[in-house]
Amino acid sequence: MKYLFAAVCGLMLVSCNGNNSGQEAAATQADSTTSAEKTPEVEQVAVTPQDKPAEGQYCFIEKVYEKEGVAYIDADYIQFLMGKAAVTAARKKGDAEPLVRNGDTTWSVPNDYYILNENRKIRTLALQPGFRLVTVKQPGDVPGVEYLKKYAKDAVFILTLDAADSTVTQIKEQYLP
Repeated sequence: MKYLFAAVCGLMLVSCNGNNSGQEAAATQADSTTSAEKTPEVEQVAVTPQDKPAEGQYCFIEKVYEKEGVAYIDADYIQFLMGKAAVTAARKKGDAEPLVRNGDTTWSVPNDYYILNENRKIRTLALQPGFRLVTVKQPGDVPGVEYLKKYAKDAVFILTLDAADSTVTQIKEQYLP
């Protein structure tokens, strides 16, 4: 009888441990799924020729930070102009380059783009947990928010905002020659 009682207790103990590990494994899997859903998607794209500005809100990212588990950027909206619009804006600001040939003057801007920042208002924008980051640099294994912290000061970005709550759903890095 002693042995039967010990065997039953041992079996119960093993089955309880087995269930706990299954529950722990399920909980771990659920946690990793939740984390994966919240991890920003980072994609590197090849640099392609561009003859007009892309869709979206161009900006400088002044600061990247996290507060109470939410990632934020402080963005300074800009105008990214190309072609005739770039030359016209640069001429108004005195930044266009004249080229005189046979008595005729033509105007240009370096690399055929001009950044106009007439309003330096900083906007604080929340990043959606699974926002998409499209880069022209090699991100390697750098997570999206960390990539922004590292490279934000040296680049121009294009934001895509959720119309309902003005959170950032995508940030695309603008290639600058």
